[in-house]
Amino acid sequence: MDRHKLDGVWGAITLFVLLSFIVYLSGRSIDIAAEVPAAGQDAVHISITDQGFVPSIVTITPGTEVVWTNNTSSTVEIIGAEVFRLLLPIVLNADAGQPGPEGDQGSPNNPKQVHGGWGSGSILPGQTFARIFANLGQEHYHLMGNPAFAGLIVVQNTLPTQTPTLTATATSSSTPTGTPTQTATATQTITATATSTLTPTATSASSATPTSTATATNTATPTNTPTPTSTATGAPNLAITKSDAGLTVIAGDAITYTLSFSNTGGLATGVIITETVPANTTVNLAASSPGWQQIGATTAYTYSIGTLNNGAFGIAQFVVTVDNPLPPGVQVITNTVRIGDDGSHGLDLNPTDNEDSESTPVTNGPTSVCGTISSNTTWTFIESPYIVTCDITVAAGVTLAIEPGATVRFNANTGINVIGQLAAIGSSDARIQLTANAGSPTRGYWDGIDVLSGGAADLEFANVLYAGSTTGNYDAAIYNVAGTLAISATQVISSGYIGIADSTPYLSLHNSQVTHSVNWGV
Repeated sequence: MDRHKLDGVWGAITLFVLLSFIVYLSGRSIDIAAEVPAAGQDAVHISITDQGFVPSIVTITPGTEVVWTNNTSSTVEIIGAEVFRLLLPIVLNADAGQPGPEGDQGSPNNPKQVHGGWGSGSILPGQTFARIFANLGQEHYHLMGNPAFAGLIVVQNTLPTQTPTLTATATSSSTPTGTPTQTATATQTITATATSTLTPTATSASSATPTSTATATNTATPTNTPTPTSTATGAPNLAITKSDAGLTVIAGDAITYTLSFSNTGGLATGVIITETVPANTTVNLAASSPGWQQIGATTAYTYSIGTLNNGAFGIAQFVVTVDNPLPPGVQVITNTVRIGDDGSHGLDLNPTDNEDSESTPVTNGPTSVCGTISSNTTWTFIESPYIVTCDITVAAGVTLAIEPGATVRFNANTGINVIGQLAAIGSSDARIQLTANAGSPTRGYWDGIDVLSGGAADLEFANVLYAGSTTGNYDAAIYNVAGTLAISATQVISSGYIGIADSTPYLSLHNSQVTHSVNWGV
């Protein structure tokens, strides 16, 4: 059976009408190539790192240009927000009705495509991609092939207000009755009034005390990440977070920790990040940010930042390699990072966010699988990733269960044929990954999941990536040929032809996404 026999996919007119309505409600973004950014807000810059977007959420006004810079060593692609979302259950049964006219079905002559709204195309290392956002609302986006690496653009008429700092110089020698308490950013204009002889300034230090409370008014239009040009008063408020981007590793793998640090308080000097190489790993300084220094002969390393003004932030990377072989029983690599300063400007306002830890799961895989599964089988998280080297067939009366968090990687043009039952049930914090076994896969790299006569498949909290090979019998990432299919909270991304296809009246879709298919989403 080939793609020309997909007529049954469009046979349920009820499905099409409901899907079209959802797509209509979802709205579409508009690319504007020549619109000038709104007055008061310059272009907003986002860095693409190996761990995702920095910052991951920005707020802009209509007409603002957003510029992404690829700071990784690989070519990446950004997939825009206009994805297909199934927000409500869709259940078809034997009363679904007959196909309507071709023009209403999403035929090749009149496709009802639900994938892709905008995309960057390939962004080479060091290159940029820019886009102007004109419409109010929220635009989600992600890295192609990495749906967990997502970002959000919030477009609204006004930007969030920022609180200014007022530092006043008084000419009165009377007893003070009040003290300004607001906090200044460098690019803002401060207007102050007082009830006594008072000369307020935004940058000078006070050697006297004002005689009354000054009222500051912020008249500036703040940007998302203003660069300070003055120093805020008060103690520092350093913070640091650590991320491994949700990685699962095996012996010999590298773990890249991305460390995001900031200061939202007063001036901090002598700022240092301290890392300790976790057990069962070795440090990889060549892959880490330059500047890490070992403390004597210990496993501790420091990274000197120096001075951090109010509002300053940055990122650094610390990379370790998992030992190979690993001792028996090692199931997690845990690492803690700390940030601190020299204390010359007072104690940190919130020391609880001066450290952060990350635990990276370790599995025993890879495990190679191939051929017919003739008895009940569970693919476990601890034995993943599973490498599918030839087609898998789940025999009649047999269940293949895939545990939450497990990863299954498919060689080119391989897939799963379900005659029995497939239960790929993940969880919100441990999604199942069904993807290509390739470093730089293309859409349609592997065949997909085909539910044949008598078969049943249930996918929940799963990601199906790069399936839908056009060399197989069924050109869809997931194809219900003659069985039953239930999909919930699942993402189907980068199919080589169709995302989800169904030739039966037995399909249930709920709260799922289909995006960036070559042809149709569903």
